[in-house]
Amino acid sequence: MTWDIDGSTADVAMWHVCYQREDSFTAAEMPTECPDSVMGADATTLTIAMPTSAGSFTYYFTAVPMDALGNMDAQGQMNSIDYFRDADNGNVDDNNGTIGETGDEASSSVPIWAWGAIGGVVVVAFVVGAFILSRGDGEGGDDKDWDY
Repeated sequence: MTWDIDGSTADVAMWHVCYQREDSFTAAEMPTECPDSVMGADATTLTIAMPTSAGSFTYYFTAVPMDALGNMDAQGQMNSIDYFRDADNGNVDDNNGTIGETGDEASSSVPIWAWGAIGGVVVVAFVVGAFILSRGDGEGGDDKDWDY
């Protein structure tokens, strides 16, 4: 997770990342536990371990500053992410990657079905072009106009 800092960070000792599942929140309803933190006033990145529970959820996030005395600011949700995981999580490789990205779709810029569509358009264009060029009688007698 990354965030942008606006204003002075002279009082900031660390940043806490607060999040909760399924319910968005305002500054007044901010989650009381913010377990993930990163030290430093200018730190703007934190890596959070992906959950392993099955289901479909929306997680809501915010990053709030804390001073050296333990005083923490309040902030409503800044962002959210949708989480989907099958009930079968026996595959040990499931924890690799980024939430929301899957195999070929994440790494390829052109979907596989698009190549078939492109090939079909090329074949149709070739057939239509051959038909247009074959419209003359080829014997030179009628002198047909080529009006296309």
